[in-house]
Amino acid sequence: MEVTNNSKALQGVNTVTGAVYLQPGETRDLDIPVGELAGLKSNALLGLGGLDRGSDYPPAADGPAPETGAPTPSAYAVVDKGRGWHVITKDGQDATKSLREDAVAGFDAKSEDEKAAFVEANKAD
Repeated sequence: MEVTNNSKALQGVNTVTGAVYLQPGETRDLDIPVGELAGLKSNALLGLGGLDRGSDYPPAADGPAPETGAPTPSAYAVVDKGRGWHVITKDGQDATKSLREDAVAGFDAKSEDEKAAFVEANKAD
Protein backbone atom coordinates (compact mmCIF):
# COMPACT_ATOMS: atom_id res chain seq x y z
CA MET A 1 0.00 0.00 0.00
CA GLU A 2 1.28 3.46 -0.86
CA VAL A 3 1.68 5.54 2.32
CA THR A 4 2.57 9.26 2.33
CA ASN A 5 3.69 11.31 5.32
CA ASN A 6 1.59 14.50 5.02
CA SER A 7 2.91 15.97 8.26
CA LYS A 8 5.91 18.19 8.95
CA ALA A 9 7.48 15.59 11.24
CA LEU A 10 8.95 12.11 10.93
CA GLN A 11 6.20 9.45 11.12
CA GLY A 12 6.55 5.75 11.90
CA VAL A 13 4.46 3.04 10.23
CA ASN A 14 4.28 -0.60 11.33
CA THR A 15 4.82 -3.02 8.44
CA VAL A 16 5.06 -6.81 8.20
CA THR A 17 8.86 -6.49 8.47
CA GLY A 18 8.91 -3.93 11.31
CA ALA A 19 8.72 -0.17 11.77
CA VAL A 20 9.43 2.09 8.79
CA TYR A 21 9.97 5.82 9.27
CA LEU A 22 8.82 8.31 6.64
CA GLN A 23 10.31 11.78 6.27
CA PRO A 24 7.87 14.69 5.77
CA GLY A 25 6.41 14.45 2.26
CA GLU A 26 7.92 11.00 1.63
CA THR A 27 5.84 8.30 -0.07
CA ARG A 28 6.63 4.59 0.02
CA ASP A 29 4.93 1.39 -1.03
CA LEU A 30 4.64 -0.59 2.23
CA ASP A 31 3.28 -4.03 3.13
CA ILE A 32 0.84 -3.18 5.95
CA PRO A 33 -0.54 -5.93 8.21
CA VAL A 34 -4.34 -6.02 8.18
CA GLY A 35 -4.35 -5.47 11.95
CA GLU A 36 -2.57 -2.11 11.53
CA LEU A 37 -4.94 -0.76 8.90
CA ALA A 38 -7.51 0.68 11.32
CA GLY A 39 -4.83 2.80 12.99
CA LEU A 40 -3.57 4.07 9.62
CA LYS A 41 -7.07 4.96 8.48
CA SER A 42 -7.59 7.09 11.59
CA ASN A 43 -4.23 8.89 11.24
CA ALA A 44 -4.89 12.05 9.20
CA LEU A 45 -1.13 12.74 9.03
CA LEU A 46 -0.63 9.79 6.69
CA GLY A 47 -2.04 9.61 3.15
CA LEU A 48 -3.11 6.17 2.02
CA GLY A 49 -2.72 5.93 -1.75
CA GLY A 50 -5.67 4.32 -3.49
CA LEU A 51 -7.55 3.63 -0.27
CA ASP A 52 -10.63 5.46 0.92
CA ARG A 53 -10.61 5.93 4.70
CA GLY A 54 -13.85 3.94 4.87
CA SER A 55 -12.98 1.15 2.44
CA ASP A 56 -11.66 -2.33 2.99
CA TYR A 57 -8.07 -3.41 2.51
CA PRO A 58 -6.74 -4.40 0.09
CA PRO A 59 -8.52 -2.27 -2.52
CA ALA A 60 -10.23 -4.02 -5.41
CA ALA A 61 -7.87 -4.76 -8.28
CA ASP A 62 -10.37 -3.96 -11.03
CA GLY A 63 -10.97 -0.37 -12.11
CA PRO A 64 -9.14 2.79 -11.08
CA ALA A 65 -8.13 3.35 -7.47
CA PRO A 66 -10.51 5.63 -5.57
CA GLU A 67 -9.44 9.23 -4.97
CA THR A 68 -8.40 9.70 -1.34
CA GLY A 69 -8.99 13.45 -1.32
CA ALA A 70 -5.56 13.94 0.24
CA PRO A 71 -3.50 16.79 -1.19
CA THR A 72 -0.67 15.82 -3.50
CA PRO A 73 2.42 15.78 -1.32
CA SER A 74 5.11 18.29 -2.14
CA ALA A 75 8.63 17.19 -2.98
CA TYR A 76 9.75 20.06 -0.74
CA ALA A 77 9.73 20.19 3.07
CA VAL A 78 10.96 22.63 5.71
CA VAL A 79 13.23 20.89 8.22
CA ASP A 80 14.10 22.44 11.58
CA LYS A 81 17.84 22.11 12.21
CA GLY A 82 17.61 23.61 15.71
CA ARG A 83 18.46 26.96 17.28
CA GLY A 84 16.26 28.86 14.83
CA TRP A 85 17.85 27.44 11.68
CA HIS A 86 15.93 25.61 8.95
CA VAL A 87 16.68 24.03 5.59
CA ILE A 88 14.40 23.19 2.67
CA THR A 89 14.69 19.59 1.48
CA LYS A 90 13.64 18.16 -1.85
CA ASP A 91 12.88 14.45 -1.88
CA GLY A 92 14.58 14.14 1.51
CA GLN A 93 17.86 15.83 0.47
CA ASP A 94 18.97 19.31 1.59
CA ALA A 95 18.24 21.72 -1.26
CA THR A 96 18.97 25.10 0.36
CA LYS A 97 21.51 26.70 2.61
CA SER A 98 20.55 27.09 6.27
CA LEU A 99 17.87 29.75 6.67
CA ARG A 100 16.37 31.53 9.65
CA GLU A 101 12.79 30.76 10.68
CA ASP A 102 11.42 34.06 9.34
CA ALA A 103 12.90 33.29 5.89
CA VAL A 104 10.96 30.02 5.59
CA ALA A 105 7.70 31.27 7.14
CA GLY A 106 4.84 30.58 4.72
CA PHE A 107 6.91 28.25 2.53
CA ASP A 108 4.38 25.41 2.77
CA ALA A 109 1.62 27.69 1.45
CA LYS A 110 3.52 28.43 -1.78
CA SER A 111 2.76 26.70 -5.08
CA GLU A 112 5.23 24.09 -6.35
CA ASP A 113 6.58 26.63 -8.87
CA GLU A 114 7.07 29.24 -6.14
CA LYS A 115 8.80 26.65 -3.95
CA ALA A 116 11.15 25.70 -6.80
CA ALA A 117 12.00 29.38 -7.38
CA PHE A 118 12.63 29.91 -3.65
CA VAL A 119 14.93 26.89 -3.52
CA GLU A 120 16.80 28.06 -6.62
CA ALA A 121 17.33 31.50 -5.06
CA ASN A 122 18.58 29.96 -1.78
CA LYS A 123 20.40 26.84 -2.95
CA ALA A 124 23.26 25.45 -0.94
CA ASP A 125 26.75 26.53 -1.93
